[in-house]
Amino acid sequence: MKAKGLLVGLMLIALSAVGLSVNMGAFTKDYADFESLEKIDGRLHLRGEVEPYSGKVKFFGDDGWLKQQAMLSQGKLNGELQDFYESGAVQAITHYVDGQITGVTRVYLEDGTLNKEIPYQDGLKQGTEKHYGFEGGLLSESIEYRQGKRNGWSTSYWDPGRLRNRIHYVDDLRDGLWQQYSFGKVVIEGTMVEDKEEGEWRTYFQDTDILQGIAHFKAGQLHGEVTEFYQNGAKECIEYYAAGSKVGTWTRFYDDSSLEQVKNYRNDKLEGSYREYFRGGLLAEEGQYRDGEKVGIWRRFSPDGQLLSEHEEQRVRLEADIAVSEE
Repeated sequence: MKAKGLLVGLMLIALSAVGLSVNMGAFTKDYADFESLEKIDGRLHLRGEVEPYSGKVKFFGDDGWLKQQAMLSQGKLNGELQDFYESGAVQAITHYVDGQITGVTRVYLEDGTLNKEIPYQDGLKQGTEKHYGFEGGLLSESIEYRQGKRNGWSTSYWDPGRLRNRIHYVDDLRDGLWQQYSFGKVVIEGTMVEDKEEGEWRTYFQDTDILQGIAHFKAGQLHGEVTEFYQNGAKECIEYYAAGSKVGTWTRFYDDSSLEQVKNYRNDKLEGSYREYFRGGLLAEEGQYRDGEKVGIWRRFSPDGQLLSEHEEQRVRLEADIAVSEE
């Protein structure tokens, strides 16, 4: 949005470039060109004038089309500031009182459709900002503000009537319930504390109310048990974390609840015994890990329980050879 930004931003710059001065003796228009103004002690003056300027001011683009117009009183914005498209259509209307934005700023598409409403009080956003991004000018997003910061609910929609996100804010930080929707149903939900995930979070299979997973967080990191489910309700896996690192025994199941895999982690690396199973319970593979790498004897089995292979990991043999050579 170019509203207020272009004119107000430029008003903060002391314009002293050669060629920007105006012959005031020839000044017969009912407005002042922005280029004829300069800022003195926080107020805008016509160049060479002692008193701050009061009246209409306009800013034109390089091709001569009107980009912005506003009213000044005693050198400060007062009343409407209007932004325009090159076609002449209004792009935005912003209200000022004594140099501060006050009231509802409205932003329009070039065809005149209302696109945004942004409420202000004493120069700060205050109230519910609304975006009308759907065909027909229907609501696509709303954001609650207090004293210039997001405070309250931020809500967005996939399309009219179907929620996308609901996020609660406190002083611009996500704090409270966080929900993401798909086709009107929650797919992710949990609690945020000072912009970080905290406590139990849940996920659901899309377009259903069926639980897909439960995870636990502490200060924004996975901490504790994570459980995932098949759509039939059976557990798919159980995992453990400590401050974001993988720890403990991780277990995976087939959708008939029979055991598929058991492995162990320490400080984010595989450590200790590792086993995989065929559906039905027979052992498929077993071995050991140390510091994230395979060590020792590893065995593989056929679905009927016959031993297919047995080998010792090269790292262990190399370590043994080194030990012998050092003796």
